[in-house]
Amino acid sequence: MNDELRTATRLLLDHRLEAARTALGATAATAVVLRGGRPLWRGATGAVDGHPLDADTQFRIGSITKTLTAALVLRLRDEGRLGLDDPLGRHLPGLPEPVGAATVGQFLAHTSGVPGGPPATWRRDGTDDFPAGLFGQPPTLYPAGAVHHYSDVGFTLLGALVERHRGAPWAECVRTELLRPLGMRRTTRLPAAPAATGWAADPETGGPTAVPSYDFGVMSPSGQHWSTLDDLVRWAAFLTGGQDGVLSAATLAEMRRPAVPDGCYGLGLELWPDDPARRGGPGFAGHTGSVPGFRSALLVAPAEGLAGILLANGSTALPEGTAALVRDLIRLGTAA
Repeated sequence: MNDELRTATRLLLDHRLEAARTALGATAATAVVLRGGRPLWRGATGAVDGHPLDADTQFRIGSITKTLTAALVLRLRDEGRLGLDDPLGRHLPGLPEPVGAATVGQFLAHTSGVPGGPPATWRRDGTDDFPAGLFGQPPTLYPAGAVHHYSDVGFTLLGALVERHRGAPWAECVRTELLRPLGMRRTTRLPAAPAATGWAADPETGGPTAVPSYDFGVMSPSGQHWSTLDDLVRWAAFLTGGQDGVLSAATLAEMRRPAVPDGCYGLGLELWPDDPARRGGPGFAGHTGSVPGFRSALLVAPAEGLAGILLANGSTALPEGTAALVRDLIRLGTAA
């Protein structure tokens, strides 16, 4: 913790986190602001199962998982096993023609044209025909490359792409190729105690109700994983500068470059080109996460050496969004 941060600033950040926890309908929330890889401020509010938050407490990170999947795909590219301009069908035979014709890079940028989610009849356990069961009729919504359309289905296919090339389950590839070398020992496919229970508003009473921990099954590459604040600090450092033997700094910089016309997404990373709360403020890259019971966000600004992370076990959407909240925490923590 940075002792130079003024007491008044710490109190303001603590208050902002507590207000966010209440707004999210969460029983627990934790966050950190970093500069140069060092915590300027770390906050925690609430409790998990009646116990204060622990540094090892897991939260579900939702679509931050997509950054793991994207890193695995870029590793394959860097090894020469595939190209970003390759049609996905070259590596995953049997896809419907318009799906297979979209490129690997378009899937990473959510411009493949495939739907956001599978049909309502889809079963996550994969007992439906995979991957054909992921698609309705027609199998694509837009021509490839024409529209940025966020797609869990697309990242499910990227996970299958990883499995085909590695000959191993996607989650095992995440563990051996990313988590283990980065020292992320508390990031797991399924929750490992201590882990927060997710909460959501009951549709009938409006009161809080626990959300059972469910398995995404074959759609895990789009949003399955659980992690801790300490592990995500390591992931933020990796997204900022890469690590030898995992991904180079040059490849991470490529992931952070805009890959869609409005500049909101790169290769597996959400982009916020500038901070509207700070004239001339930094732009950020990273990802948000939202699954029933949990909200999360991880943002990095490599040029300025800044990063911020939020984890909470509530489902209510913030009016400004979790990314804007994390930008606000970074702004407050670095204003002095």
